[in-house]
Amino acid sequence: MGLLGIIVLILASFIINYIAIGALVLWLSFLVMTDIYFGLTIPVAIVLALYSLVLMLHKENIKRIKTGEEVTVRSAFNR
Repeated sequence: MGLLGIIVLILASFIINYIAIGALVLWLSFLVMTDIYFGLTIPVAIVLALYSLVLMLHKENIKRIKTGEEVTVRSAFNR
């Protein structure tokens, strides 16, 4: 799942143009993959708790995205 996660993060970040949203997509895909692999068990609950933590940590980034102040992936490469 590690390599697949990196690919998901990179693709989502470039398509959506924000690394913070790419990280949220990564954790959401990790949650889905964990559910498919383990079913609704304790590992899914752990990943869900971690996803909640990631949402809390990216709260400021999401606010900046809404106001247009967040640095985009493309603008970071154009510096």
